[in-house]
Amino acid sequence: MISEINRLDRKDFDFVIVGAGPAGITLALDLEKYGINSLLIEGGSVDYSTESQALYNGKVNGNLNYDIKHSRLRYFGGSTNHWGGMCRPLSESELAEFPLDKKDLDPFLSEACRILEIDEKFNKDLNFSKYFDIIHFQQSPPVRFNKKYLQAIKKSDFITLVLNSNLVAINGQEGRINDIEVADYKKNIYRLKLKNLILATGGIENSRILLWNQYRNKSLFKDLKIGGGWMEHPHFSTGEIIIDNDEKLKKILKSSERTESGAYKIFLQPTDEFMKKRGINNAGIRFELYKSKNKLKRVINDILCINKDYGDVLLKKLTNKNLMCSANVTIAWEQFPQVRNNIKLDFAKKDKFGIPSPILNWRVNKYDKKTALECMRELSKVFIDNNLGRVGIYEYLSEDYSELDEDYGGGCCISGGHHLGGTPMSRDKSSGVVDRDLKVFGVDNMWVLGSSVFPRGGHVNPTLSIIQLSLRLGKFFREGASMIKKVT
Repeated sequence: MISEINRLDRKDFDFVIVGAGPAGITLALDLEKYGINSLLIEGGSVDYSTESQALYNGKVNGNLNYDIKHSRLRYFGGSTNHWGGMCRPLSESELAEFPLDKKDLDPFLSEACRILEIDEKFNKDLNFSKYFDIIHFQQSPPVRFNKKYLQAIKKSDFITLVLNSNLVAINGQEGRINDIEVADYKKNIYRLKLKNLILATGGIENSRILLWNQYRNKSLFKDLKIGGGWMEHPHFSTGEIIIDNDEKLKKILKSSERTESGAYKIFLQPTDEFMKKRGINNAGIRFELYKSKNKLKRVINDILCINKDYGDVLLKKLTNKNLMCSANVTIAWEQFPQVRNNIKLDFAKKDKFGIPSPILNWRVNKYDKKTALECMRELSKVFIDNNLGRVGIYEYLSEDYSELDEDYGGGCCISGGHHLGGTPMSRDKSSGVVDRDLKVFGVDNMWVLGSSVFPRGGHVNPTLSIIQLSLRLGKFFREGASMIKKVT
């Protein structure tokens, strides 16, 4: 059902979930199946509003232009209302820094895929070369949680949704949350006692809310290093490819995906051996092969300036109308979590409720750049060794590994809009904010849910993994029925 914050019919919810994005909605619906009731609090309405979205204003310090207000949405359904839909589960190696294994998430893959309306059977990764594998994504329609689940929640006897209700304070002491304060847009404050609190407000807001309440109450979230190790998936155009071997092209592309236009789309990932050998992060190398005579001419002219003999060969093929393809290469790579990439509070700029806006300190550093350059060099070697064609690497990926600035060259976007880290899970609070079951260290009745709990980001889009973690937390609560009674 949907209720007004000032007209709640009941006060004894088993769980209070703050944030009606994919994480919060998935958890509430999972608990509903087992007759467990929850209060789902959403700061926005059922549709976009400038008043709600303005609360996502913030400042970015770094060497790249990144507007955090435009990379997330603040209304029912959260950022699923504009996500692209690409899905792939995290691999065993990508989960290496998590305090859980792939086997801990795999039981929830089938249900997560059903929710996102994709096939649960992902194609097996295939060998492309000694140091690269061909990997596969699936494409969600994409599912908009706003449209898919609003009516179901309206009819629910176990989920109460309150809209336009903004969390402004978390109150507690001695390792327990006692109540929260929620404000409407007229700044009326409502104090809600609770049993269990789940914070699921997104990859920036989770840190911001925890930092603010750590500041308000020095004993709450004591000694937790909140907001650190924030990560993204930088996306850069890194070079261009020209392919001139028809037969080998067909063999390589036989398992690759086709776009609506019929072009081949390839996704490559470096092997664990290659990453270890070169000291780099994980990365997703993406290119789409297409036929364009004008594009081919431009690339061939570039090659003529460097290698006249090979350029002449390509010109002859083009003149004879032999099959050739070209492609732009884009790399979406993993960032290592760093102390200086973090979320802080801007006490000089507060929102309408008096809460400091977030400051995102984020920089793509020379080690991130090294990942892209090493991958491009190896890709070039593969094409030359197998007589497939040539790979051109953009000049900004220079050997000095200097940091990327705004004039990064190439093109494409600078990030995936994937907000990762800040409240990472870990084995103890010396290196994280939540444990393997997403419970906040030192607090008996609070959990954090969403991509902010990622201790490492991998390179794949995080939505599928967020849904898996949400389902896993639901199972944890269901199996811990005694825990629910204990905190009543």
